[in-house]
Amino acid sequence: MLAKIKSKKISARTYLALGYLASTSICPLVSQADTNEAAAPIKATFSEVTLTGEAARGFDATMTQTSLEGDMVESLTPVNNYSLLRLLPGVNGGLSNKDRFGGPVSIRGGVTWGVVQLVDDYPVIDVVPVSAEDGGYTAGLSSIIPSIALTEMGVETGALGVRYGQATGGAIRSQIKRGSAENPYSGLQVEYNTIGEITGMAETSGGEGKWDYYAAVQTVQADYGDAYDTHSRQLQDLELYSGLTKIGYRPNDKGRVELLLIGGTEDHNYFNTGNASDYHTEKDNIFVGLRYDHVMDNDLKWDIGTTYNYFRENRINNTTGLSERDRPQEAFKLFTNLSKHFELSEEWSMETINGVEFSDDYFSDQTNAEKRYDFGETSVYTRNSFNWNDRVTLNVGLRGTQIDNAFRNIYHVAHNVGAAVNLNALGQFHVSHFTGYRLNKAFYLWWGGGSFLDRAPADGLDPSESETLEIGWKRNFQLLEGNGSIRLTYFDTTESRIFNFANTGTGTPYYDEGESKGFEAWLEWQATEELKLFTGYTSLKNRRVDSTNPAATNLDLRFSPLPEHTASLGFSWRFAEDWELTTTALYDSGSQREFYDAGVREVETFEEFFHIDAAVSWQVTEDLMLFGRIENLLNEKDLGYSSVREESDGSTTRNNATQEDPGILFALGARIQF
Repeated sequence: MLAKIKSKKISARTYLALGYLASTSICPLVSQADTNEAAAPIKATFSEVTLTGEAARGFDATMTQTSLEGDMVESLTPVNNYSLLRLLPGVNGGLSNKDRFGGPVSIRGGVTWGVVQLVDDYPVIDVVPVSAEDGGYTAGLSSIIPSIALTEMGVETGALGVRYGQATGGAIRSQIKRGSAENPYSGLQVEYNTIGEITGMAETSGGEGKWDYYAAVQTVQADYGDAYDTHSRQLQDLELYSGLTKIGYRPNDKGRVELLLIGGTEDHNYFNTGNASDYHTEKDNIFVGLRYDHVMDNDLKWDIGTTYNYFRENRINNTTGLSERDRPQEAFKLFTNLSKHFELSEEWSMETINGVEFSDDYFSDQTNAEKRYDFGETSVYTRNSFNWNDRVTLNVGLRGTQIDNAFRNIYHVAHNVGAAVNLNALGQFHVSHFTGYRLNKAFYLWWGGGSFLDRAPADGLDPSESETLEIGWKRNFQLLEGNGSIRLTYFDTTESRIFNFANTGTGTPYYDEGESKGFEAWLEWQATEELKLFTGYTSLKNRRVDSTNPAATNLDLRFSPLPEHTASLGFSWRFAEDWELTTTALYDSGSQREFYDAGVREVETFEEFFHIDAAVSWQVTEDLMLFGRIENLLNEKDLGYSSVREESDGSTTRNNATQEDPGILFALGARIQF
């Protein structure tokens, strides 16, 4: 297997990727604020001092946030980081997103296509995310950020439209390490697994004087053989190269300039059994963020910055030599924020953050005839938090937005109103009501190849809107030798103006309305110095309740086949002085697809499954660690794809394994610190 991988020809595209990685890995600069803790050699700590991170703490009291430490992500999913987020409450994968390549496609039952992503405290990324329908890693931020570069990954819900702009359900945030001049370090990691992947990662961190830097790179070289022969798209091989650099400079004690570069390229080959053709898919992704943060003596803070994101996905039929999907995207954003803390009295204080965002982006298709749609958005927002004696928090936020939907301007106002009360021994209770919005740019090309949108009256698609009531409780506790926290959250969301792709074959745009209700539970506990664990649970139901299509026959049915119940468990246990075991388990109750046939309701049930991953590491010396991983410990191969359809006459039909996972996987690797 190694010989096969080493003998693969390196394309010109690969040489360009290697050049990019080389440039990021040797970059000597990145900045660190004086208040940040130094990054430790193996496990980096995290303490951001950017404006939005500091000023939003009071505002966060009426939001639900859940995250996983970067160490756990690195231990269990070295490449496809977002797949681990399915362990968190409220996060779900769709029917084709349950195998090892699939990241979450829905947060809290949101049905607008795609989830929003954030990096550090930069604004929401505007390009349309891509699913792994061809197999392989998505080449979104989930796969191009090396897991060794993460301090944590998490999901944030609440204040969606006010805080993030375009978002429904929630937002996924990746927090990246920052370098330190006080504690420079470098590391190299390599891993080989039994389905033919070799993964290599490297990082370096340090600084000098007013400069600090952090850089990380990764590559995956894969020759899968027959590992994916059960798939309808049989993945054959894969090349992935990616890297990032975070550079910081402090011109004075009050300010910090930061440049963040993230880039990656992926190329994989597969065989499509549907038309008996060989394909290869190329994906390129670049993200650039530049910002300046300034903190003044009077608690006044401001920042200004810009982001740029480019994404291109190109699927080529090797049999014909023609591209069947070539969709470049580009997004540019400017942002600025101003925040201030006020001591109103001995008992009352106030935090306010106000900002402006301007974005310009396009989504195009170059497959046959050139199709391009240009979008724009200008937002002004304010978020205000009032605190009484650290017992009561009141939050109010508004965002006014002008959306250019490529044909006309649409004006939208999002709001957030919430309150949190800390009752000491009883814990903290919060309630909030907030709205969100999202312009589904993907359907501009998918719906009739763009032809439906271009004909009169040619006014584009409306953005979807969401309205959510959230009630939550959180309490910290002490048990045995350690501390922990538990939280419970109930949410009720109405999502309207959802474009109905399935019912618009005539070219008339129809919009649906749906409801999602759910309950989430999350517990974290540092039981002892050696043992840390978490467990989560989600109950979720969603329904289509209305439609502008007068002939709609799918009302009061499940909006999308998402599991009604999911549960997760994870722990990290240092069971000997130099040994550590990390394990996660996910239960998916299965889901249903409901529809009417000749006026009779039919149901297709997708079966439940368990998925367990484990990793063990041995710290041989201070600078050398050996580790092993197991994915899919129970060798579950269907992962919910097997289904039983109940026909209108009561008969049943089984559809076995429409797409199977490769099953159990073993991996061995080593990490060197220097």
